[in-house]
Amino acid sequence: MSDALSDIGAYNYFMVDHSAYPSCDNLLHVSRKDPGAKELVVALANAGFSLYKSEEHVSKFVRNSEIANFWHRVKEGDFLTSDGLVYQVDLPANPAVSKLLVVFSSIGEDIFMSSLMRMFTFNFKSIAKYIPADAAVLRIADIGSVVGSFYLNNNSDRTFGDRVTALIHKVSDDLRVSAENVTLYGASKGGTAALYHGVTGGFNAVVVDPIVSDEYYERVFADSHFTQGTFPETKQQTFSRILESDRLLKQKISIIYSARSPQYSYIGSIVRESKLGRQFNYLNSLNPLINDHPDVGVQTVNIAVMLINMSMYHLKPDTYNIEVV
Repeated sequence: MSDALSDIGAYNYFMVDHSAYPSCDNLLHVSRKDPGAKELVVALANAGFSLYKSEEHVSKFVRNSEIANFWHRVKEGDFLTSDGLVYQVDLPANPAVSKLLVVFSSIGEDIFMSSLMRMFTFNFKSIAKYIPADAAVLRIADIGSVVGSFYLNNNSDRTFGDRVTALIHKVSDDLRVSAENVTLYGASKGGTAALYHGVTGGFNAVVVDPIVSDEYYERVFADSHFTQGTFPETKQQTFSRILESDRLLKQKISIIYSARSPQYSYIGSIVRESKLGRQFNYLNSLNPLINDHPDVGVQTVNIAVMLINMSMYHLKPDTYNIEVV
């Protein structure tokens, strides 16, 4: 493997033959069976490459810095680019834009798909119907690591998270939307992003069952998110670092989670018990249809929409910690 990647800095594309595993669609699937393949996937991620296509038992990777110029969705005008980031802005029919909702992507249903859309899941596509008529919607591709960077800095791009925050400021400035009129929203991986950028960027945020620890997916699912060895620090370290502060928050951050989700204990110990976390709002959903982590976002859409609109209309109640069904 080291020989194969020794001169990779000179190339923007890399191909891997995985015909030895004919039943596997791409190298990501192979890596779930072969430790050597996983080592290669991680090495490619740390070198700044992402899988974009697989055909005839060959997985094809592109350098992340080339994605803005390479991705057909960018060339066709569907997506925009800025400072190496890929994003989309949906403007409302009302030309007087005064609010901005940022929707961060969760991990898609096909977690190991070959397409770059693996890193740009369009959650809640109809959300514009349920927010103020003068609100624009910003979505940002989560490029980095293997199944996404959780909108954080990663080993191949130590400024990715910082540039995401900068892009939110750029888009809001371009639309002449003040920071207090920006609301972040995301579930699961998107919740990780909404929490992180809400705290560090100073934005209001509605956060749904965020992944704030890598431990569960590394232990129970054999590192299905490929977080081992692809980030400069664990999520536990990241959130412990940013949440241990005595400062008074000006922004309002609300967290929807569930005692029926395996993320419940991590959110409790890492977020709720932190210094800044004591200033957040918490809604614990006991909906009986929640049986696992992915169910939380689906079964709490009504609560999320309520909180997003409260944020956008500046309806800020006292800090609460309640259970809902």
